[in-house]
Amino acid sequence: MARATYYAWRARRQRPASWTPKRGGGRPRRGYVWTANDTKVAEGQVLEWLSEFIMAGDGQAYGYRKLTTWLRREHGLIINKKTVYRLLRSADLLQGQPLRPSGNRRPVFWPPIGW
Repeated sequence: MARATYYAWRARRQRPASWTPKRGGGRPRRGYVWTANDTKVAEGQVLEWLSEFIMAGDGQAYGYRKLTTWLRREHGLIINKKTVYRLLRSADLLQGQPLRPSGNRRPVFWPPIGW
């Protein structure tokens, strides 16, 4: 048995029963995003714009990447797609992924026939 394994096991045994590992570490959220002309916009306002755009839509499903592009173009925000994903997930506005039919798969021949 490796020395590190033994000492890790021994440390686990010495913990109290009520001990739980830390979760949610990392840097705290800013709570705002910047625009192209250096003004702050609260994340709540961004979420409001997103929800209005989604609800007023024509039934079109938009993913977080297209919504990021829309925010950049329409509101001039400097925003990351991961931030938009996090905001949509927190507000439960994420669209589901489309289901692909599972029975319509054909084998791929290489090199293509008729080459």
